[in-house]
Amino acid sequence: MIGILLLIYKKRLLVLLVAFLISFMSFGQNYYSGRVLKSNKEPIANAHIQVSNTNIGTITNSDGFFSFYIGNDVATVTVSISHIGYLPRKVTLSGQQEIIILEEDTQQLAEVVIIPKDYARELVEKAIERIPANCPTVPELHKGFFREQTHWEGEKHPYPIYIAEAVLETLKSSYSNRKTKGQVRLVEGRKYESGQLDSLETRIYAGSHIAHNFDFVARREGFLKDPDGYYYEIVDTTRLNQKDVFKISFNRKDNPHGHVYIMDSSFAIVKAEFRYTRFPPWSLPDRGRRFSYSTVSYYQGEDKRWRIKHIDYQTAFDWKGKILSLHGKYATTNIEEEAEEIPYPERIQYHDFLLYKTGQYDSNFWKHYNIIIPNNKVDSLFQSAGEQVSEKQETGKKMIKVRKRMALLSRFQLSYEVAYYNLALRDHTIDYANPAIEISRRGEARPGSSMGLSTGIHFMLTPSYKIGVKSIYSFSENKVRGYDLELSKVYNINPRGQPILLSPAVQVGHQALGYFLGNFRSENTFTINSKEFDSGDTDVFLWVRGIRIQPTISLGIEKSKRLQLFITAGYNFMLRDNKGLFFEEQGQFFLRQRSAFLDNLNEGLRITTGREVLENEIVLSFGACIKF
Repeated sequence: MIGILLLIYKKRLLVLLVAFLISFMSFGQNYYSGRVLKSNKEPIANAHIQVSNTNIGTITNSDGFFSFYIGNDVATVTVSISHIGYLPRKVTLSGQQEIIILEEDTQQLAEVVIIPKDYARELVEKAIERIPANCPTVPELHKGFFREQTHWEGEKHPYPIYIAEAVLETLKSSYSNRKTKGQVRLVEGRKYESGQLDSLETRIYAGSHIAHNFDFVARREGFLKDPDGYYYEIVDTTRLNQKDVFKISFNRKDNPHGHVYIMDSSFAIVKAEFRYTRFPPWSLPDRGRRFSYSTVSYYQGEDKRWRIKHIDYQTAFDWKGKILSLHGKYATTNIEEEAEEIPYPERIQYHDFLLYKTGQYDSNFWKHYNIIIPNNKVDSLFQSAGEQVSEKQETGKKMIKVRKRMALLSRFQLSYEVAYYNLALRDHTIDYANPAIEISRRGEARPGSSMGLSTGIHFMLTPSYKIGVKSIYSFSENKVRGYDLELSKVYNINPRGQPILLSPAVQVGHQALGYFLGNFRSENTFTINSKEFDSGDTDVFLWVRGIRIQPTISLGIEKSKRLQLFITAGYNFMLRDNKGLFFEEQGQFFLRQRSAFLDNLNEGLRITTGREVLENEIVLSFGACIKF
């Protein structure tokens, strides 16, 4: 009996093992590689490689090499290779590295004999009109590979300061309407850091959003947004996929200039080259920038829709007497149609530093992902990264200090709020006279209000607690001014999605309330509290000032890692107040504008009331919080 049970057990174990092996093999991958050359055996860089009947693809590197992984359930692997100016080819790959020769497409435009002078502009206008027909109109999830590296220019053998590589997933929305932003998720990443990184006290952000930032068709940027602001000229004709393509130059005086390639038959935009050499002086991201060059290529899928395929981006900045150069390269490697939104906690934000998101070197890092094959220099740097650990421990001390400073800075926040204050004026009498102003007022209780701007700076003590200081200055007829110390706690009530923040707080500080009594004009000079008023134009307020405490509750939503929007409600308790009149000169330069507060029962002033003469209880505000 025991023997029979053991036999059954062994058979079941064998069945499970076979099932596991079959499952493992079905999810396995095969590796393919090749090299694309011209007929003279020179490499063709940035050729588009697309696996037939799939959404898998890549591009060739600067030496013409490409590689990709594909599931072993694909029996025959056929790729389409295309590049502007060359005849396309379809090649069935084996497991060995293939050498693929592309022949130049020398066929000329057969039917166009005379090109009208304004045909270039007409082509651009038709290309803009045809974007929804030529590009996807449903959301798609693009998986792509991105490499970013920096170096100091002017050296004989420029040595990278750092290299960051990443597999990114980018949610691409419909091209039917203009889209300037998008969602990005980091799948995997690695980095190489040299000792030179210690001397680089700045960081470059937004690299991970390259598939959005440089998709000028989706963003409708440049001449696609303002076609009337550019001059156009057809400068050449070429071929892509055996169809005629016009190369059109575009330029305007202030920037940018470059070329766009438009297919004659469908008016699809297949490539663009942008050159920026001048930048607005008020733009902080462009401070010290010398140039910005980018090349953006699109490819046509089997559904005849054109999608972004390849981006090559270069820029340089003046930095402490040296030139810092940045080079970014991106290729779309896979596409999932009808994609859903990327969950908010998984998104990499626009201002995140990719260098801080990636991991360290791993020799088996990319074996499951399709990438742009690095050149020998980049590959050797990553291979030697493991040998440089001890060197980094010595040279990275300054970098640790830089990162600590940046981490400390990131805990500061700025807040800006537009606030509404209700005011309650009680029954009162005011008697006051001086050589220029005479006030005799018998006032009844009435409601009032004030609008103002509240600004603050806050510091996150912990991820949940923050402390800050806030100031209030109203811009309406009635006045509210104040300075407060605020302590608050932050609760994320939507931890699995876009953060919704509930924040109870308490503010303690000094507040002044002013009810406008009128404007007084006089040719006589007068003095209040030893301050001489001589402009002849003075506003006078019934004024209450003192210490207050104000509990508040805020509800906000995090629009990005750097921006939060919120609404706040508060109830004000005046702990100690002092009433009087406030005088403020008008018609003077603000540095010469005098103001003075006169306490009740001083210099002949008499204010009588049954209770607090002026109160503020409810505060409502809407604002934004910006992180450094």
